[in-house]
Amino acid sequence: INDTTEANILNKLCLAYWDNPDKAMEIANQCLALSEQIGYKKGVGLAENNMGVINMNKRDYLPALELIKKAMKNFI
Repeated sequence: INDTTEANILNKLCLAYWDNPDKAMEIANQCLALSEQIGYKKGVGLAENNMGVINMNKRDYLPALELIKKAMKNFI
């Protein structure tokens, strides 16, 4: 399996676990680590965005804002 494909699958899996924030965050962290390791900028951005949304849903607004701002830099 291609590494970028694995990162994309992890991102989609993270979305499937939004009702379980701890599991979703675990998957997002796996995706972030893999994406950083292989230099997959889009994967890093998606993982950080997912982590931001998870924090927002948990009402942890400051970390959510920081992660989403970080994610945006990977899409520019």
